[in-house]
Amino acid sequence: MYKKYKKELELAEAKYHDLEKSTKKLLQDTIKKSVRTEITDGYKYNITPFQNERYGFKINGKTIAKEIVKNSCIKYYFDEQDKIILQENMAVSLKKFHNRTIYLHEENCLLIIRLVGTDLNSINICTLVSEQVIKSIGFAQYGVSVNLYEYSDNQLQQIIVYNKEHNATYEHCPTEQFHYDKNGKLECIIETFSSGDTRIRYSTKKINYKKLTARLETELASNVKDFLNKLSSDVTQDDVYYDEEDVTVIGFTCQPAHQCLDVAMHTDEFEEYLNPADFTYKIVCSLDLINRPLDDEEERKIVLASVNAINNFTRSDVFKSIPKAEEFCATIFYYDLEHYEKENDDVKKILKDNPYFNCESDDK
Repeated sequence: MYKKYKKELELAEAKYHDLEKSTKKLLQDTIKKSVRTEITDGYKYNITPFQNERYGFKINGKTIAKEIVKNSCIKYYFDEQDKIILQENMAVSLKKFHNRTIYLHEENCLLIIRLVGTDLNSINICTLVSEQVIKSIGFAQYGVSVNLYEYSDNQLQQIIVYNKEHNATYEHCPTEQFHYDKNGKLECIIETFSSGDTRIRYSTKKINYKKLTARLETELASNVKDFLNKLSSDVTQDDVYYDEEDVTVIGFTCQPAHQCLDVAMHTDEFEEYLNPADFTYKIVCSLDLINRPLDDEEERKIVLASVNAINNFTRSDVFKSIPKAEEFCATIFYYDLEHYEKENDDVKKILKDNPYFNCESDDK
């Protein structure tokens, strides 16, 4: 692939190095060309086809009167033709706009220049035919990319993506496929890798949280039951987790962004001075959550759906059959955050009457 686009990649590299020394002036000149600005909470515009949806973002930004210190705060700059020539994204840690994208509109070409502060990060040279992007050649400090856009009846069908690090001998070649509803509105973007694996990069389908809770509750019972049966029927195998030992801790790790809910058990002697994260666990099962990018509210609701499933599961016959030590307890991890049952008020409400979870804050 890179032999085919070698000259274009070399031009992109030359352009990148040419811009490295002039980004501050380019930024100043771009701001001077602006005739109006618009501040939004959330993404409101695409400059290339579905550029935000490709990374899981929804185009639902709302215009606001002044900037806010949120990662979703964006400032757009427009030229006399009402084209976006600069986009600035808020950096919460710095409390100011810091990540910037400059758009240079030329005949049959769009040059995209990404800055971190005023330092050059990457560029893309987009080729346009009848105002449609058909190809994007990218160059960055650590690698190069080629994106090929394919249309049918003026509707984007797929983007074939080639990514390669500068010193790598291999390339990543995923394909992004775009699916639409009967009215022609984008419904989802599915990424397929050369291995055959797929993932949903974007979806407008609503999540049924009640069904998610019911599914997880069923799968928890089924997987834990299988785990216990395996232990009781195969106690002589080397990989057995315990031999007639009682469980001291059962941990549930909820990671919506990684699309999984993990369950693990600990059977060593319970030591109160240790945090649950310091225990040695045996993974019981890993359950799928929702295979798609999530916004903050969707992630919050998935966590609560998972906790509801866990709460219901602890009242099941399967859970009762777990051989429990006298000091047995259950705990929830939210990614690497320990004792989430103590840290999150919504989780506390769900588990407040559950005898296996200690939801009292440590500072009380």
